[in-house]
Amino acid sequence: MKPFYVCTFSALLACAATAASAANLIVNGTFDANVDGWSVGASATSIWFDSSQDADGSNTSGSMAMSTSNGSNANLSVSQCITALDGTSYSFGLKVLPNTSNTFGMTCSAFAEADCGGASIGDASINGPMGGKGWVTVQSDTPFVVPSGTLSVSCSITSTQPLRQAKSASQPNGFAPAIYVDDVVFASTDPVTLQSFDVD
Repeated sequence: MKPFYVCTFSALLACAATAASAANLIVNGTFDANVDGWSVGASATSIWFDSSQDADGSNTSGSMAMSTSNGSNANLSVSQCITALDGTSYSFGLKVLPNTSNTFGMTCSAFAEADCGGASIGDASINGPMGGKGWVTVQSDTPFVVPSGTLSVSCSITSTQPLRQAKSASQPNGFAPAIYVDDVVFASTDPVTLQSFDVD
């Protein structure tokens, strides 16, 4: 009897491409055309798609802009609920254009319910350097091992509103700039292996 592999030698490249494309569990983390898949958390948060800001400088994609919806200084947050396997290790991160925001973070929390309901049974967080003038990559230093019993994970992105810009004739109350987010990732760090079974 000979072992038969799910991915045959002739199909290895196709299997590898499928695994790579499925590795990131975040839906619409690259914001190619919209901000679908993301939910506003803090009540004062407003989000929108901005094609003029892309972390990689692409003219066919964009980013998610976050700013206050009422013109005041406020805490901003958005989140997404995803399905994750318990006991699996995940890395997570994103790219951010902070402008003058001085606080930023991303937290991924595990839940025993499928819709990210109830109390969190484990979480991991990262914080990024703020106040820069360019895009910053923020990545988890150690893998997040999802606790046993996990059915879903909520990844939330939080920030403070960037400092209001100076008043002008056209904007007498000043301008509230946005913080931009792109290339959000939550992906397994566990190696992908080929499964096999014996055939005659």
